[in-house]
Amino acid sequence: MPKITIISSAYNVEKYIKEMIDSVLNQSFSDMEFIISNDGSTDRTAEIIRAYSDPRIKFIDNADNAGQVRRLHELALLASGEYIGIVDADDMLFQHALEYTNYVLDNHPAYGLVYTDHYEMDSTSRVIAIGQRSKIPYSRDNILKDFMSFHFKLFRRELYGKIEPNMRIEVAQDYDFCLRLSEVTDFIHLPLPLYYYRRHAESISVSRYKKQAETSLEIIKDAIARRNLSSTLSVELLYDESGMAKYFYKNI
Repeated sequence: MPKITIISSAYNVEKYIKEMIDSVLNQSFSDMEFIISNDGSTDRTAEIIRAYSDPRIKFIDNADNAGQVRRLHELALLASGEYIGIVDADDMLFQHALEYTNYVLDNHPAYGLVYTDHYEMDSTSRVIAIGQRSKIPYSRDNILKDFMSFHFKLFRRELYGKIEPNMRIEVAQDYDFCLRLSEVTDFIHLPLPLYYYRRHAESISVSRYKKQAETSLEIIKDAIARRNLSSTLSVELLYDESGMAKYFYKNI
């Protein structure tokens, strides 16, 4: 059984998929399996994945487009590693990402998830910045106010069966996942940039940003309800003059 399972769902990412796959296969930590799902791509994504002969890769080629939430859920259920990590199909891992995060979970058994910092890169894979990080420390309550456990995340597979992913959402699924997981385990932060998050035209579009903001509002409200806080805490979404989303919390 591999120590780590990496899962990734790919849809029309022929420009980026090879770099992502190579970044996973070239990790300094090699005791892993890599399960990739093609989510009904209409470009060369599936062809590029099929060209790999590395025995660690398990490729699932789906003709239909079911969406990332459903595909990642399917892949997580197939994982056999002790730990699971998720890599978006247009992003990349730092060479030692698995080695370092595996070490943290091995040596901190009280924590169920480790999250790192990240770089931001453009469509040409040029690093343009260190990714912005929340200025408030992680806690089960603070993650309701800010999504600090962004990329990269490695978590214990045994915990996945204790949560029920929201299959209705199309964006912000990583925030929903972390909120749900925070209700069954504690998180630990590894303050090293071990992930390359790609910013390109689709990922930074205004319409996508607003959809993420509005979906995140519903995700937060759902988490408040699950935690039986609806009678004492409310949240609303407003946009400032620049179009930046702001969440306002009120103690009832």
